[in-house]
Amino acid sequence: MKEMKIFSFLFILSLLFLSGCHSSPVQEEKGLFQYKASYVGDNGAVGQITRRLPNPDGEHISGLEVQTKKEPYGITLNYINV
Repeated sequence: MKEMKIFSFLFILSLLFLSGCHSSPVQEEKGLFQYKASYVGDNGAVGQITRRLPNPDGEHISGLEVQTKKEPYGITLNYINV
């Protein structure tokens, strides 16, 4: 009976060790800082930034305006209250 407990303990310990060795890599969330070098004309970056921004008071983005005629370039987000 004692040998069975030792065997079970070693078996469980080896399973834990092996499962720890084959774990998937942790993906680091960069947040908005990954887009800090983006420009206003980069549609993909602008879309990702607007999706990650918090919505004030439950409002939703209804559209955006790009200002590129003179510097500093910018984006105006339009919100609607739903």
